[in-house]
Amino acid sequence: MRYGLPLWISGLLALGLLSGCQRAASTPGAGSSAPPDSTHERFEALMAVAKQQALHEQPIGTVMTTLGQEVLGAPYLAGTLDKPTTERLVVRFDGYDCVTFVEAMLALARGVVQQEYDYATFAEHLTDQRYRNGVINGYCSRMHYFTEWIDRNDARGTVRSLSAALGGVPLG
Repeated sequence: MRYGLPLWISGLLALGLLSGCQRAASTPGAGSSAPPDSTHERFEALMAVAKQQALHEQPIGTVMTTLGQEVLGAPYLAGTLDKPTTERLVVRFDGYDCVTFVEAMLALARGVVQQEYDYATFAEHLTDQRYRNGVINGYCSRMHYFTEWIDRNDARGTVRSLSAALGGVPLG
């Protein structure tokens, strides 16, 4: 059940987006190679906090909050996922938009609760969350609307949509 824009508006937006999509060559995720040095350093610093505070013993929401507080003050960065000309997994710890912040903290927390503190696991979780069926296959494989992100990640059990429980009413 979708909560948000009326179905016909969502359909028009999706049609407009897809009409501009051309299948791009699949690009492997960042899990297959080491991240840039600054990203690696920030990732390792966050994992050190997780280990030091034994965050794996905490609920995932607490893990996300604790790690999110560690990056407090990071600037808002718009359009970071659309900067590369070929679709690839973009990972930034130097700034976020609202969705990339949630994605990064959730992917980090998923690894921490499993006590898997390596970058490859983080990249796999992020790819799984951000792309349809967890596969990078060009621009159109990425979920561009947060409503779809919630629906698909809820269906896979990665998150739980609280829209109905909080009184949300389906539109359309």
